[in-house]
Amino acid sequence: WVLAMCDRLMTGEEPRNVVRNRNYHKAGHILECEWHNSVLTGRDGRVLSILSLVQDVTDANRARQEAALSESRLRMALSYAGMMAWDFDFTTQETYYSRDIGDYYGIPELVGFTAADTELLTIHPEDRAIFQREIDNSIRTGGEVRVEYRGAAPDAEARARWFTSRSRIVPAPDGTPGRIVGVVTDVTDRKREDERRALLESELQDARKRESLGLLAGGIAHDFNNILTVILGNAGVIRAAGHADADTVRALKEIETASQRAADLCRH
Repeated sequence: WVLAMCDRLMTGEEPRNVVRNRNYHKAGHILECEWHNSVLTGRDGRVLSILSLVQDVTDANRARQEAALSESRLRMALSYAGMMAWDFDFTTQETYYSRDIGDYYGIPELVGFTAADTELLTIHPEDRAIFQREIDNSIRTGGEVRVEYRGAAPDAEARARWFTSRSRIVPAPDGTPGRIVGVVTDVTDRKREDERRALLESELQDARKRESLGLLAGGIAHDFNNILTVILGNAGVIRAAGHADADTVRALKEIETASQRAADLCRH
């Protein structure tokens, strides 16, 4: 491979190039080197020499690989946790997202977008004002932002998706706001679980109210039925004595009939 590269330099096919290859250190270990090569030709066009500048990039490559591995691990951890990290630079007006923001929020038309105002487009229109207010307040005070909001796009069942954003201002060397660093968490499952728990609690409270009402009604019916029993018993005793006139007997029968109907109602 190196000989082929030298041939291309010598023949003029590639008069200058930058290549990387592995080289042996005098101690025996392998170095990763970056070679900047060019040819020096005479007036007659013949190659006089090859000029090369070599730089040991072993540590730089290792650091770059470790950084890439670390970022890959972070991306994977954030993905499994339903989270997305972001970083906005006030100077460059550029935003970094740990994953595609359009894909994360389920908005295909925003896939690949990283403009500064992109994030507002991912938020439900009714929740954008409070989100912007919290960000502005953080810029003014330097405090932390924690805001919960609905996403602009619903889920597959047309239900709202919920997110929590936490962020903080990172000051520049001169003390002015330099960046905003934050993380967004999809809390839809937790929100729905809270809603289900609240619904179950409400239904339980209603059941307890109905149970208490049933006990109260049963107790009242029982006591009222006892009263009716006394009325029926005494009306029967008076009528059975045989001393009442016809009008009184008729009145006693009406009392017994009405009391019996009231007793039936109590049983119901």
